[in-house]
Amino acid sequence: MKDKIIMACLFLVLMAVLPLGFITNNTHSSPEKQPDTDRRGNAFILQAEQFCDNGFCDEAVKALAIIARTNSKSSEKQPYSESNNSDTELYARLEKYFNEESTVLCNKGKPVEIPVCKCTDGSTVSSNTLDYLSPVASPWDLFSNESEKSRGFAGVSASGIEYLCENGMKAEEALKRYLPKLELI
Repeated sequence: MKDKIIMACLFLVLMAVLPLGFITNNTHSSPEKQPDTDRRGNAFILQAEQFCDNGFCDEAVKALAIIARTNSKSSEKQPYSESNNSDTELYARLEKYFNEESTVLCNKGKPVEIPVCKCTDGSTVSSNTLDYLSPVASPWDLFSNESEKSRGFAGVSASGIEYLCENGMKAEEALKRYLPKLELI
């Protein structure tokens, strides 16, 4: 009986002390990451930069800049973006189209969030939360050299946009291919 009482007391002491240790060890992390705007600029452009490289044709870069602008208009706060891409030329190309174009993608007249991935496993899927996204075949993604292919992704494949634009489509046409329910305004 004495052992049980000692164990119960020890348990209660541990339960009281453990949260204090967690709080003191966690003081350096913030609950919400801040946008990476100090390094080079607009977090929406930095986010788009993660999905392409400097080898992307101008129309594909323009399409990703339209998505970045649309996301900036549909969001109340900037995304956190840790870009490992240090290509200032690519950032400049994205920024040029981001600032120079005025086109945005809209659903019922309002800009909406457009998720992007580098590459799909051959198609996109519909979304339960974003009803304006439709499943779209993206077979050219299967030929991509991208090692990580997103499975069951709802949104736009940057690799697919690059393939379509590289083969003659304008940025707006390629975006409509992936986002048939949205209008370009």
